[in-house]
Amino acid sequence: MSGEKQATCTPCGVGAVAVNSSSCSVCLPGFFSQGGSLKCERCEPGYATTSNGSAYCDICKPGKFSSSDNALCLSS
Repeated sequence: MSGEKQATCTPCGVGAVAVNSSSCSVCLPGFFSQGGSLKCERCEPGYATTSNGSAYCDICKPGKFSSSDNALCLSS
C-alpha cells in the first residue's frame, strides 16, 4: 500500500461540525455540538443558546421558555 495517499480529516472542536474532510463550520444559535459530530443538534424545548459555536444549551430560568428557534429564553 505504499504510495497511496490516505485521506485525513480535520477534527472539529466543540460547537462546530465537519463540512468536509478539511474544514469545519460553527453551530448557529439554537444549536450545539460537543465535537466530532457531522451535524449540529437543535436545543431541546426549554433550553437555548444565544451564541455561535456552543458546546451545550442553557436551561431557561423558571418562568421563561425557549423561542421557536431555541436561540433565546423568553418571558411568559
